[in-house]
Amino acid sequence: MRNYFTYIIILMFPAFLSAGNITFMTYNLQNDNGLNFQSLRITRHAQVITASNADVVSVQEVNGNTNFNNLKSRSGLAGSWYDIAGNGYGIGLLWKSSLGTPTITNVKVNPTPGSTDKESRAYIIAEFADFSFISTHYSLNAVDRDTMTARIIAYANRAGKTVFVGGDFNAQPTYRAMVTFKNNNFRILNNLSENTFPSSAPTSLIDMILGFRKNPTDKQFSVVSAGIPVPPTGVVLKDISDHLPYCVTVNLTDEPGTGTDIPENNNIRVYTKDRTILIDAPDTPLDIKVYNLLGNLVRKETGFGQHAISLEGIAGSVFIVKVNGRGVKVVVRF
Repeated sequence: MRNYFTYIIILMFPAFLSAGNITFMTYNLQNDNGLNFQSLRITRHAQVITASNADVVSVQEVNGNTNFNNLKSRSGLAGSWYDIAGNGYGIGLLWKSSLGTPTITNVKVNPTPGSTDKESRAYIIAEFADFSFISTHYSLNAVDRDTMTARIIAYANRAGKTVFVGGDFNAQPTYRAMVTFKNNNFRILNNLSENTFPSSAPTSLIDMILGFRKNPTDKQFSVVSAGIPVPPTGVVLKDISDHLPYCVTVNLTDEPGTGTDIPENNNIRVYTKDRTILIDAPDTPLDIKVYNLLGNLVRKETGFGQHAISLEGIAGSVFIVKVNGRGVKVVVRF
């Protein structure tokens, strides 16, 4: 007997998406590269951030407090910069003032003895009223990444609220550090089929947003949309950084059972973008059926790994999606 994942997906018009929604962004700005100075690009970085309408932004490879202050002023956001080694190179965090002033904690992680990456790395913890957000830039060394991951997991377990992490992880979703995150109740919220590096011809996904929830009193979250933001007219993303920015919009709520993400051990995620149902199930055959509320089958497709189903031309805003697998039922609201 075949079991199914069953999802009720409510697709609403954008006007309904504002309540409870928050957009996170991660963006590696790229340090000075020869004569391609970051100071000459910072205005365009700010334009990308502004156009995305992100509420919280993790930025990496920030070259100097002047560049960071210019980024803040030109994006209209508040922020905090951490000079990791005291040499004017670090990471930062930006946020909309409407979120309030978070409690900021800077944490430096030095390379382990014998590490192939001699650079000290760091993360910034910003504790807002309803959630914490961590901005980070990971090491190129796997052991150093493990150290950072263990510390972030330890913080999340004692935070007492929902935790999100955004940054350049220098690791793809299948790498050990990311698997450790997933084994400790973190979820990668990106669309795993979208690569972010190098920006000129992306082959790797290393810029990610993660989500974590532990306690019944922590805010529930569901993914509303995820993707590389569209730059404003005149800005070419590959010209201003070797990384692509990435945004994830989530809906935060106290209501139970509203997540689009299925339990991580089932290895299948379902979410929507515009009127498209996106299914992400690495290395998994998919048998997908979409029904309207009258029980009529409106889409039937098969796939493998990642799959997108367009609902353009189909009337209605509520659909039932069945995906083969172990029996789990969740309600997803957008």
